[in-house]
Amino acid sequence: GYAAGVSALWGSGRTAFRLDGSARQAGEMHTPLGELDNTGLSTYNGSFGMSRVNPHGYAGISGSLYSSEYGIPGGFVGAHPNGVSVQLSRAQIGLAGRYTTHSETLRRVEARADFLRYFHQEFEDREQDLVGIEYGILTGAAALTGYTGRIGPLQQGAVGVWTELRGHRSGGLSFTPATTEQTAAVYGFQETTTGPVVWQAGLRYDLRRVLPERSYDSERIGRVRDRTFIGWSAAASAGVQRADWNLRASVMRSVRLPGIEELFSEGPHLAAYSFEIGNPDLGLEKGVGGELTAGYRTGGRAVSAAVFLTRFTGFIYPRHTGRINARTLLPEYQYTGSGARFIGGEGSAEWPLGAGLMVEARAGYVRALLIETGEPLSWIPPLTGEGGARYRRGSLAAGLSLRVAARQHRLGPFEAPTDGYRVLDGFVQYYFSTGRMLHTVDLVLDNITDTAYRNHLSRVKSVMPEPGRNLRLLYRMHL
Repeated sequence: GYAAGVSALWGSGRTAFRLDGSARQAGEMHTPLGELDNTGLSTYNGSFGMSRVNPHGYAGISGSLYSSEYGIPGGFVGAHPNGVSVQLSRAQIGLAGRYTTHSETLRRVEARADFLRYFHQEFEDREQDLVGIEYGILTGAAALTGYTGRIGPLQQGAVGVWTELRGHRSGGLSFTPATTEQTAAVYGFQETTTGPVVWQAGLRYDLRRVLPERSYDSERIGRVRDRTFIGWSAAASAGVQRADWNLRASVMRSVRLPGIEELFSEGPHLAAYSFEIGNPDLGLEKGVGGELTAGYRTGGRAVSAAVFLTRFTGFIYPRHTGRINARTLLPEYQYTGSGARFIGGEGSAEWPLGAGLMVEARAGYVRALLIETGEPLSWIPPLTGEGGARYRRGSLAAGLSLRVAARQHRLGPFEAPTDGYRVLDGFVQYYFSTGRMLHTVDLVLDNITDTAYRNHLSRVKSVMPEPGRNLRLLYRMHL
């Protein structure tokens, strides 16, 4: 395949402009187990921006267009013989502005409004334009945020409001009702220091109304009707920052408000080979947890680590029911809310060895289970990590890295296990100048040993392993 892109930024007086565009084409994906039919893709993207700048701030407008078409292979239970083709498009326009004051209490005010249209189609037969499912989403959102300075003992922070209006319509084999979603929030954040300790705290209050076009009883998902959700989130932390180390402890309470898809979905998701079923009776997802982070950095050496524990009430996730939908032969997933506990951690380190050589490593792990039954949750990644070495001398850089993952055998109901893997990657980069232009050339080789491996978080991992050996050549020119 190939990809190309161009971007330009320039100014005229107090006005700044930006234009960029890109395109990508690729053929069928090759894996160590063979070529996967119907996995080609085509993507186009373009955007623009313009701002008027003055001593007190700026006001600007931006927009973008994005379109993509790609395929998912078939040939297994629940799949179409020739796979599924997905076509999507997105158009966005945004307005933004900032006003800087001369007040110590309210330092500046920022406003933003965005309007977005998204359209998605999944074809059972692309040549005959046979649509299995399609849906469109219209979204309008606006936010107003004020950034504060010193207010009594508080040193700096922000307060604001945000609102969003979203409309969802679907067709094809989807029975998801036409629905409007109204969301609003107010939020605040403040920071202060006492001695060596930096204190931070934030609070957010959310309101959401989900309004289907009509109320009715569905045999599959239950009573479809208007729903209203109200919830608040809060967090507080205390941290110590020294010259070469830092330590921070945080506690938090979070909420997630159910949306259109989780409440009222009733139809196939062909790209993920699942039949998705909503749950109109879902409540708030509430989480309470804590996190501890620590870091050390000196002389180019850096080490960091974090551990967390979160307990959820009504954790929302798509649960595999074990049923096959009679109409589409797709496995049925229904959204549900259950008590859940997540515990995990991550760490990273980088260490210079001298003569331009740097070694680095990072790893992460999360363990999640349902509190009521003690069973593992589905779609949880295994222990993963990456380590490698980079060398830089003058305008030349090169490196090797090893991506690793453990076997995932802690499985939810009807979930398939995945084996562990080790994948070796490498790169070489060279840069040079000609006149006012800077040139960079990157040669990247992924999966050097052509290892066959699968992503545990993929719904189609049973038939779609990850790509095999992949060589990429990238040339960039900067003026």
